[in-house]
Amino acid sequence: MVKSSLNFILGTATVDHQAAMVDQLATQLAEHPQDRFFYLVPNHIKFSTEIDVLSQLKAKQTGPIYAQSQVQVLSFSRLAWFLLRNQPEFNAPRISPTGLTMLTAAVIREMPSAELKLFAKEAHQPGFIQDLTKQLVELRNANIAPEDYEEIKTRSVAWAKSHHQVDAAYNDKLAVLFKVYAKFTAALGGQLETPAIYDLLIEKLDQGDFKDCHFYLDRYNAQFLAKEEQIVEAMIKNGATTTVSLVLDRPYQGSTLPDEHDLFYQPGLIYHRLANFALNTPGVELQPTTYAQVPRVAPAFKDVEQWLAANSQFVTPQEAKTKGENIHFNTVPTRLAELNFVAAKIRQLVTHQGYRYRDFLILTRRLDAYETMLEPTFTAHQVPFFNDNDRTMKNHPLVTLVMGLFQLLWKQFQLADLMQILKTGLLIPKEQVDGQPLTAFQFRQDLYLTENWALKYGKTGYAWLGNKDFQYTPGYQATREDSYRDQQEQKKSAQLNRVRRYVKRQIVPFIEALRQAKSGREAARLLFEFLVNQDVPGQLAKWQRAATDAGNLTLSQESEQVWNSFCQLLDEYVLTMGDQTNFNLTAFRDLLLVGFQTATYSQIPSTLDQVLVSESGITQTEHRKIVFIIGATDDVMPAMQVETGLLTEDDRRRLASGLKDYQYLPVSGMAKVTNEPFVNYLAMMTGREQLYLVAPLQSSEDQPAGLSPYLTGLSAYFNRPIDNLPGTPQPLASFAEIKPFISAIPATRSSFIRARRVAQDNGQNLSANDTWKLVARIINAQKNGRQVTLNKYQYQNDPQPLTPALAEQLYGKLDRETIVERTEMEKAGQPLPPLDDLKRHSTLKASVSQLQTYYQNPYEYFLKYGLDLKRREEFEITPADSGTFYHNVMDAFVHATGTKLATLTPTELTTYTNQALTQAAQAQTLLTELEDGQLRFAYQFDHLKQLAKAMIRVVYLQAQVSHARPKYTEQSFGSGANATFRPITQRLADQRHQVEIRGRIDRLDQVQTADQLYQMVIDYKSSDRKFDLVRATTGLDLQLLTYLAAVKQDLKRGQIGGAFYLHLANQILKPEDFKKSLTEIQLDNHLYNGLVLADINLLKQLDQGLDQEKAGKLLHARYIKKTTSYKANAGSAILTPAELDWLLTKNTELITQAATDIFAGITTLAPFRLGEQNGLKNSDFLPIFAFDNVLDQDKFKDITLTEKDVLNQMHADQKSAMKNNKKG
Repeated sequence: MVKSSLNFILGTATVDHQAAMVDQLATQLAEHPQDRFFYLVPNHIKFSTEIDVLSQLKAKQTGPIYAQSQVQVLSFSRLAWFLLRNQPEFNAPRISPTGLTMLTAAVIREMPSAELKLFAKEAHQPGFIQDLTKQLVELRNANIAPEDYEEIKTRSVAWAKSHHQVDAAYNDKLAVLFKVYAKFTAALGGQLETPAIYDLLIEKLDQGDFKDCHFYLDRYNAQFLAKEEQIVEAMIKNGATTTVSLVLDRPYQGSTLPDEHDLFYQPGLIYHRLANFALNTPGVELQPTTYAQVPRVAPAFKDVEQWLAANSQFVTPQEAKTKGENIHFNTVPTRLAELNFVAAKIRQLVTHQGYRYRDFLILTRRLDAYETMLEPTFTAHQVPFFNDNDRTMKNHPLVTLVMGLFQLLWKQFQLADLMQILKTGLLIPKEQVDGQPLTAFQFRQDLYLTENWALKYGKTGYAWLGNKDFQYTPGYQATREDSYRDQQEQKKSAQLNRVRRYVKRQIVPFIEALRQAKSGREAARLLFEFLVNQDVPGQLAKWQRAATDAGNLTLSQESEQVWNSFCQLLDEYVLTMGDQTNFNLTAFRDLLLVGFQTATYSQIPSTLDQVLVSESGITQTEHRKIVFIIGATDDVMPAMQVETGLLTEDDRRRLASGLKDYQYLPVSGMAKVTNEPFVNYLAMMTGREQLYLVAPLQSSEDQPAGLSPYLTGLSAYFNRPIDNLPGTPQPLASFAEIKPFISAIPATRSSFIRARRVAQDNGQNLSANDTWKLVARIINAQKNGRQVTLNKYQYQNDPQPLTPALAEQLYGKLDRETIVERTEMEKAGQPLPPLDDLKRHSTLKASVSQLQTYYQNPYEYFLKYGLDLKRREEFEITPADSGTFYHNVMDAFVHATGTKLATLTPTELTTYTNQALTQAAQAQTLLTELEDGQLRFAYQFDHLKQLAKAMIRVVYLQAQVSHARPKYTEQSFGSGANATFRPITQRLADQRHQVEIRGRIDRLDQVQTADQLYQMVIDYKSSDRKFDLVRATTGLDLQLLTYLAAVKQDLKRGQIGGAFYLHLANQILKPEDFKKSLTEIQLDNHLYNGLVLADINLLKQLDQGLDQEKAGKLLHARYIKKTTSYKANAGSAILTPAELDWLLTKNTELITQAATDIFAGITTLAPFRLGEQNGLKNSDFLPIFAFDNVLDQDKFKDITLTEKDVLNQMHADQKSAMKNNKKG
C-alpha cells in the first residue's frame, strides 16, 4: 500500500523557510520529474511568491533557460479552480459576498417578527444584515450545518449547566440563528460560494487520484478555517507528500499543547491538529520534523525575537547578544511628520546606499489613520508606492450617481441631489452645439451656470418638471441698444435649458417609471437600461482610456471593475429577490449601497519597483530588506480592542462547547488579542536588514498618544535611545539635525519654508546656517521650480499694480460725446470712421458707490469691477431686492399723490398705499413668485410690505410738518437714454482720459421761500446713514454731494438747498417710548440726516419745528436761543453757500483722483480704517484678500482726520481764496 506522508518544516521567523521549502521541492522534483507539485500560499502573496519560487528553482539549474510546467504556485481558491475548472458542478452560478448579504436580507424579510424574537427590532437594519451574513458564513466555514442545531444545543446547554453559565437569551439567539441559517442554506440552492467551492475541492481530493501530487503549504501561520483544515487533511490523506512550513520553535504532538501565552501559540495549535490527524489516519506517515537552518535576517533580529518571546511569557529576557544597530526607534510630533520622515529616509537610502524602492515595506496596524496623507506625502517626496489595503468602491462616481437617483425619487428633485448626479460626469446629453456633439467640458460649464442660477432663483423640486423654458434674467426684454447683452442672455438661457431639457426628458421619466416598479426585477431592469441608454458604460470606458494614456494603471482599472461589480450586484439581486411580492424601493437601494460598501477594487501594482504599504496583520513576502512600522502607539500595538459581532464572547464560548472536533469557530475576541504579540513579531521579522519603529506623539484626534510597549521595551533592551525628531526643522540646526528633512525638491522646499517661518517668528537669521544656504542653492538650481530666499518669504501679500495700458483696456469705455456723434452719423447713413484704442477706452464710467468702494479698498474695486467677481447669489430676498421694492413703493406713492400729499384723508392714504404696494409687487415678479413658493419668503415679503406701509405714513406725516413737496422721483443722471440729468464728467490731468459718473436720485423735493426756489435731494437708506464731514472728504461717502452736483449742473431755475438720507425702517417701540404721541415717535425716528444751506427762510419752510424756534421735526437740527441761530446735530450739517461750494469742489477732486488712480492701475490692498470701522467688514472677498490681522496691520489706510480738521481746512482755503480774489 502506497503511503502518504506529512512533513513539517519548522523554525522561527529569523530563518528562511521558503529556501528550505524550495530545497525540498527541488529534490522531489528531481526524484519525481513526472509528478505534480503544488506550492500553496495565501492569495494575497501568490503573485510575488510565484516569482520568488520559480526564480529560486531556476537558480538551482545549470542551463541558461528555465521552463517549468510541473510546479504550480497557488492559493486555496486558485487550487480549486485549477483542479475543478472542467467539472460541471464548478461552473454553476456563483454568488459573491454581496450576494450573500442580499440573500440574508431576503430571508429576513420573509420571516415574521415573532420568529426573529430578540432580533426583531434591528432585523431590517443594513448593519445587522451584514453582521448576520458574516455569522452565517462563519458557520459554513466552521463545518456547521443547519441540521446540527439540536445536537449542538444539547451539548452546549449541558456545558452551560455544568459551568453555571446558563443564559436564556443565548438559547433564543441560537434558535433564531439556526432557523435563519436553514432558510439561508435552502435559498442558496445550487449557487456556489467559497465554502461550497471548498466542499467540491475536498470531494475532488478525496475521490481523485493524487498519489503523484506533492503539496507544499507556506506562510500559513494563522489558524486555518475549519473548512480550510479539511482541505489540508484531504491533501495529507490523498497526496504523495504534504509539507507544511510553520513559524514555530518546537513540535507539539499527542496531548502536548502550547501555552496560550507562548509567542508561537497559534502555529503550535496548527502543528498539533495536523500532526495528530496524521498519527491517527491510516496510510499517513508523519515524517521527522525538519528545521529551516539558513539565517534570513541580521543578528539583531534574533535579539528582538528573544525579547518578544520573553515578553509574551511575562519573563525577563536574556541579555542581548548585539547592540541592535539594525533596529531604530523614532518619535515624531504627528502622523504627517511620521510619513514625511519615512519617505525622506527611504529616498535617502535609495539615493545613497543603492537600495531599490521594492526593498522597503511600510507596515502599521491600522492604515486608515494614514489613508488621506499617503498619496500627497509620497508624491511630494517622489517615492513610488503601492497601498495594498482594500479600497472600497463606495466613493466612485457611478455609486454616487446610482444612490443620487434614489435621492431624487424620495426628495422630489432637490437641487443638491440633482447637481450631485449631474456633476458625476457620467451623464452627458446627446445634443448638438454649433453643429458638434455636446462635450463633457461644455456640459460641465452648463451645470456650473445652472447651479448658480438655480440657487439664485430657487429652482428646485417641481420647477424641473415643467415645460416652460428657463430665462437667465427673468423678465428680460431684448433691446437694440445692447446687442452684446442680448447675445449673452440668449447664450446663457440656452445653457440653462440644455440642462432643463435633459432632466425633463431623460431623468424625470426614469424616476417616475422607477417609482411605479412592482418588483425587484423590474426596478433592476429600469436602472440598468437607464444607465446604458445614457451611455454610462461608454463614459466609463473613456475614463479608462484617459487614465491608461496618462500612465495611471490603478485608476484605469477602477471604471471597468466598478461597472462589473454593479452588474453583478443587479444580477444577484434579481436572482435572490427579484420576484418577491413585497418589493420595496428603500430596501432595493439599501442592498445596492451595502453591496458597494463591501465591494473592493482588485489591485495590481503598476510597477515592480515600488514601496509597499500594508497592514501588519496581513501576510507579506519575505524579500523586503527594510521595514518601517509606523503608528507604533500603545492603542494599536498591541491592539487591545475586542471586536463585537452578532454573538458575544460568552455566546461563542457556549457555541464552541457544543461542536465536534472537526468543527470550530475562527479566532476572535480575547484569543485574537492574545495573538497580538505573534502578529507584531511577524511584522518585525518581515525585513531582512533593518527595522524602524516609529510613533507619533499625537493621535489623529489631536490628543497625546502613548508609545507602544514594544518600542519602549526594545529600546530599553538594547539600551538605545529613542530619537525624538521635530516636526519642523530648526533654523540653526546642524547638518545631522537637518538631514532627516532632505528629500526630493518639492518636499525639501516645504521643509525649508517651514524652517524659514520658524526663523522669522523667532527673530533668527536662516542665512547664518551654511546647510540651509546649500539647500536654498540646490532648490533654486532646479529649472522651472519655485525659487526660495533665505531671509524672507517670497510671497508678500501685496497685489501687483496693473500697467496703465492694461487698466485702460480693463476699465475704459467709449466717451459719451463720441457715442452721440456716431449715433447721429449712423442715423444719417454716413460711414463710421474707425476708432483708435485711446477713444475706445478713454472714459471711466462709474457709479458713485463704485468710487466709494475704491476709497474703501482699491483691491476690492479691482476684484468687483475689474475682474467682475461676485459672491455666489442664492435663493433669498437680497438687500438689493428689498431696496428696489421700497424705492418702487415710494415712487408709485409719491407719483400718485403729487402736491396733495399733505392733505390726504385717512381713507385716501390707505387707498394710495395699497395701490403703491400693488404696483411695486407687479414690477418685481420674482418677489411674488417667492411669496407663492415658500412660507419663509411669504413672511419676509409681508415684512417688506409692512415696512413700506410704515414709511408711507412717515412721508405723509413729514408732509404735515414741512412746506417741502416731492417734485420728482427716481431721477437718474448719466449717459443712458432715460437719464434726466447729464453725467458728471471730469477731464483728467493727462487730458487723455475722463470720468463719467452716473447715479439715481430717489426723490427731488422743492421748497419755495419768499425769494428763492430750492431743490432738495432725498436718498432712501435701509441703514441709519449719517452725513459725516470726514467720510465725505476722504471719499468714503460721495453720494449726497455728487447728487447735488448732478442737480446743480442741469438746474434751470432755483438753486440747490440740501441733501438728506431718509432711514427706511419700522422700529420696534418700547413702553417708555409712549411718553410722546405715536405721530411724534414716528417723526423722531425718521429725522433727515444730511446737509442744508444756512438760510433761515429755507430752514423754517423746510421744518415747522425750526419755524417755531424749537427742535426740528424733520431735520436733525435745533434752534439755539442764546445765539438766535440754528445748529445741526451729529449726523447733519448746516452750511453756508461757500462751505457747500468748498465741499462740492472737494468732491470733484476726489472723483478725479480716484479715476486717475484707477487708470494708473493702482490695486493696492489698503482697506481704510476709521475708528472701529474698516474696509474689511462685510466684504465678500476676505478669502482672496488673505489679510492677516497680525502681519498686515501696516496695510490699513488709517484715517486720522477729524471733523475739526476738515472745518479748519475749509476755512483756511476760503480765506486763501478771498485773499487771492482781492489781489486779483
